[in-house]
Amino acid sequence: MNPFVSNGNKLKWKFENVKELDENGRFSDKFEIRPTKWKINVRKNMENDVKYLAVFFYYAGDNANEKQWICQTNRTMKLINQSENGKDVFATSSMCYSNNSDTWGYPKLYKWDDLMKDGYMKNDSIIIDVDFSFKYYDFSKNIPNLTDITFKVEDIEFHTSKAVLCMQSEYFYDLFINKKHEETVIEIEDVNLDDFRFFLASFYPLFESVEDKNYGKLIELAEKYKVPTLHKNCEQYLLKDVKISLEKKLEYADKYDYYDLMKHCIQSLDNAQKIKNIQKSVEFHNFKESTKLMIMTRILDFY
Repeated sequence: MNPFVSNGNKLKWKFENVKELDENGRFSDKFEIRPTKWKINVRKNMENDVKYLAVFFYYAGDNANEKQWICQTNRTMKLINQSENGKDVFATSSMCYSNNSDTWGYPKLYKWDDLMKDGYMKNDSIIIDVDFSFKYYDFSKNIPNLTDITFKVEDIEFHTSKAVLCMQSEYFYDLFINKKHEETVIEIEDVNLDDFRFFLASFYPLFESVEDKNYGKLIELAEKYKVPTLHKNCEQYLLKDVKISLEKKLEYADKYDYYDLMKHCIQSLDNAQKIKNIQKSVEFHNFKESTKLMIMTRILDFY
């Protein structure tokens, strides 16, 4: 068996000399999915005095020359069980990548000391199988009759379509249709490169560009450029993310009139002490009167 095989959106890696792994791990060969290059790192990882097999994905292209693309990967990874009747371990994930993305993966894929006895390590080798689905947008290409507007951010050009922007943004509809803006290049100065390409990608179908590191900036851009679909995507993200505090969610719901998020937040105030804590918070004093009233009315349910 070839130790590393990449075929389109699938790869299989037979990883040998597993017992020699340390916390730095070992990298796979580079492999290509469409125009981007990737590699995998397998390592031993310690958390709370327990050793785990960990697997991480790295972008491995040219950071300097690949600043105008963004992609979303959905991955299904299998740690193959090499015993006769053993079951494979499945791990799934979804993430947006750019040339400046952080590493992402599975820090606790399987307990290290159980790899051999449970059938996942044989002859000091493990087998990892990964299946990718992939959405990719490249804003570097200026295509005649398709891209008719260019945005310049940090001296990098992003080519896109006025029609795509106008369909979702009242701001761009007013700029290009009502005001008939004729310049073909628009310089953007109040947003960084990463946030802007995630913002642009949000105009394209089936692309989930909202993440923990950018939801705040994307909400600001959705408000500035009047993009209701992006606002809705950001609201849905806030509804799902359990790491964001209730106070912060209330702040966004109040400021941007996120109805579903506000309803969720009020229902989450499920005891009097939570409500008192919110009332003492810095955010509470900046809320609209209507939001304060909903919070104070909620406390009546507990008396």
